[in-house]
Amino acid sequence: MNDFWTVCSALAAIFTIAGGAYAFGKSNGYRQATLYLNNERESKRFVEIYAPLMGLFTTCHITTVSVRGAPYLCQRVRNSIEYLRYRKPLEALKALVDKQDLSISGEVEYGGTFPLPEITQRLKGRERFADQEIIQLVARANRAQYEDQPSDSGLTDADILLFKHICHEHEKLVKRFVGA
Repeated sequence: MNDFWTVCSALAAIFTIAGGAYAFGKSNGYRQATLYLNNERESKRFVEIYAPLMGLFTTCHITTVSVRGAPYLCQRVRNSIEYLRYRKPLEALKALVDKQDLSISGEVEYGGTFPLPEITQRLKGRERFADQEIIQLVARANRAQYEDQPSDSGLTDADILLFKHICHEHEKLVKRFVGA
């Protein structure tokens, strides 16, 4: 009788080990396949969208300027003291770190105009590689072209947001795939 239970416990241990190995292999394989698919999708985003879009900005120079109400510490301290006079310590603390970013404006200094039509053309047919944010930014920039009607070299706020997004995503993807 003792041999029977020994054989049963050995078979139970073998099935447990085999089941655990199978579950671990399946989980690990699923994770590796998901990682591979994500890397492949990100690589396509880089090659099909962001690298060519960044190439459009090599022929034009975009300059942006931001306006701040209190860029220096002494100005922020002065603003903070004003709140302390009215016994508002929380607002005084906020004023101490608030640089009061008012607006950002930009223009194309040389090289033509902002390449929005080329960006829109580049995205057509490649929407499956694009992230949702760039699609929304391109739509907003297209809408701003007829609502705000900037000058030939002027940029709308939507154009600036689109330009910054393209630069940021391109830099992130270059670091990931090129290793620069």
